[in-house]
Amino acid sequence: MSLRGTKDAPKFLGKITAELLCFLEDVGILADQAQLDDAGKICAAIRYTALDEAKLWETLDSATAVPAVWADFITAVKQLYPGCEGADRYYRSDLHNLVQEYWVKPMKNREELGKYHRKFQKVATHLISTAKLSVNERDLLFLDSLPHALAAPV
Repeated sequence: MSLRGTKDAPKFLGKITAELLCFLEDVGILADQAQLDDAGKICAAIRYTALDEAKLWETLDSATAVPAVWADFITAVKQLYPGCEGADRYYRSDLHNLVQEYWVKPMKNREELGKYHRKFQKVATHLISTAKLSVNERDLLFLDSLPHALAAPV
């Protein structure tokens, strides 16, 4: 398995709950390839998540259960993040967190802008389709996240 923090390592920062399921699936796949048992999978999931999330996950009974059961751990983790599944998988706060993340981390090239746009579009489209965000709000939020030199001509 990849070292924590490397570009190939899975990561979950806890800011966008909809990313949780993909993160857990990725950890499970990599752990299976590494032939880890359930206890190893749980340790890997905790290791690859952000520090604050890791400290929380370590408090779960299923994180220290003997014998360890990966499926029980996944269930317990998902209970910590309401809305990580189903129609409520994205909230306005998810979009605001994404905007904030990219506002403090300037985009240096078109690839980074494209990556941000794809993430933004995925969340914003869902929020618009569930009437949690208007098109005007989406546009304003997107412009707010762009560097001022880039947003001015737009």
